[in-house]
Amino acid sequence: MACPWIHCNICLRLPVSNSRYFISNCGHIACDRCVEKKLIAPTCSICKRDSKIEEINKNLREDLRKYFVNIHDFAVKSFNEVKSVIEFQSKNCRRLMKHKMEKIQELQNTTIKHSEDSATIAKLQKYVSFSHYD
Repeated sequence: MACPWIHCNICLRLPVSNSRYFISNCGHIACDRCVEKKLIAPTCSICKRDSKIEEINKNLREDLRKYFVNIHDFAVKSFNEVKSVIEFQSKNCRRLMKHKMEKIQELQNTTIKHSEDSATIAKLQKYVSFSHYD
């Protein structure tokens, strides 16, 4: 987990070869020197809370590992997931819109047909009215 921003939140030491870093349950990071001096556990010297620590390495718990991922890779993965959801939802919206547009067209055609039928009935009624006078 090579993260260029990792540093000891207590002494501000940057990683060097063979140095180890730890994260506490209060979210602070400490180097192995500060851990040995008990500046992070059992009580965090930064926030004064009781704390437990875990070493930041490849075996770090999954719920903590997410904070140390490569932000670029994380952003690309997240974008691709969002893109997939958008494409799925858009496809379904287009399908529904197509169906609704077909129904609107059917209703418009029915309305035109009824208008034509009404006009024909009106003409026939006029014709019938005139024929009564004959």
